[in-house]
Amino acid sequence: MAAEEPGVESQDCEAIDAYEAALDAFAERLNLLHISGGSPSYSTVAAASVRPRLTTTGLNEMLSGKRLPSLETLLEYLRVVTTPSGLDKPAAAKFRAAAELVEEWRGHWQDAKLLQRRAQAANKRVRATVRQVHDDAVRDAEALRTAARSEAERIRTSAHTDAENIPGPPRRRRAPRPVPRDDDRHDAGQHRTPTSRTRRRRLASGPGCDRVTPSGRGDGGRSRGGSHDPGERLF
Repeated sequence: MAAEEPGVESQDCEAIDAYEAALDAFAERLNLLHISGGSPSYSTVAAASVRPRLTTTGLNEMLSGKRLPSLETLLEYLRVVTTPSGLDKPAAAKFRAAAELVEEWRGHWQDAKLLQRRAQAANKRVRATVRQVHDDAVRDAEALRTAARSEAERIRTSAHTDAENIPGPPRRRRAPRPVPRDDDRHDAGQHRTPTSRTRRRRLASGPGCDRVTPSGRGDGGRSRGGSHDPGERLF
């Protein structure tokens, strides 16, 4: 690991780094063996394999150091790349690699496998630690967010209360309405507009009709019975 995560033990980082270095060294030895065997293509090696059957994808991962192969895969690869050229297919399938070479590569594989197991255990602890750190950071962030919202609500409420306590501009008081005097009321009564009932009475009497006096004669010198001589005395 290039950099340690917060809370990760140093021995776990060392175990992971040791396995990665061993895997690179193991892949480098496999490539040297491939070159010494004539650098056959991945498809040629896969076609010559018997048990287990090798694949081009698996060979690529093994020789690039992406994955540690199983022991069976390693020994079959070792048998194929050390098979002498010129053998027919049945003879090549029966060929076995030298016992000393097999034991040497078995030892290389066991060393890498031991480092792999240590790294796997360390990697589990690192992942658990990183997950815990992440969860703690999420909880802390949520707590800070909640506290910030509460503080914002407190500030808003305080500002609203302060705004309500600010006195507004003084209101203009209306001048009291003057109380009419008795003379004003009398004058208003004289100039009162005739009501609709009064207008209807005047219209019903008709035009030219004079007001009847208590003596039964009209203002125009006419009695209810008809006309009279203007020179006649009225009693």
